[in-house]
Amino acid sequence: DRRVDAPRLALLRLLLTRSSNPQDRLMPQLDKDSDDPAYLCGRLFAVLESVQEAALPNINTTLRDKYFSAAVAVPGITLRRLFTDSGAHFKRLRRDRAAAHKALEKRLFEIYSKVSDDLPGHLTDVQQGRFIIGYAHQRHDDILQRQAAKERKQAAIPAQQDAPAQKPAAV
Repeated sequence: DRRVDAPRLALLRLLLTRSSNPQDRLMPQLDKDSDDPAYLCGRLFAVLESVQEAALPNINTTLRDKYFSAAVAVPGITLRRLFTDSGAHFKRLRRDRAAAHKALEKRLFEIYSKVSDDLPGHLTDVQQGRFIIGYAHQRHDDILQRQAAKERKQAAIPAQQDAPAQKPAAV
């Protein structure tokens, strides 16, 4: 059913916590320093989804609806294709929302540069769990960043309205 909800994330974390692999550790929030290819692929997919959302806010079928299962199982092929196809979304963002374009492009290339040479072809069950957790962490972080930006913008508007009007300079 392609849902990623809190109980399923808890089960994935339990799986990774009980693993004998030292790379599997409890990750309560986004780990920007992680170099795990599966985790980075999940983050990359989440950013690509955010790019699509920003460019096409009222879209009916998202990247997650179409490609999530394929990206979890075979990220190498799927993410390369989505990365290439994101050019159209970036073009639209550059034209309509320059600040969003700049922020999302920076985030995308930051993650992609860590994993671009090592996009895994297929993921094991444990790696798929890491992918999903990386995806969920990045989506959550993106939501928090959007909320913070919205609050900063709203705080700036009343400050501008409360500022006294300046008198024009006498000539």
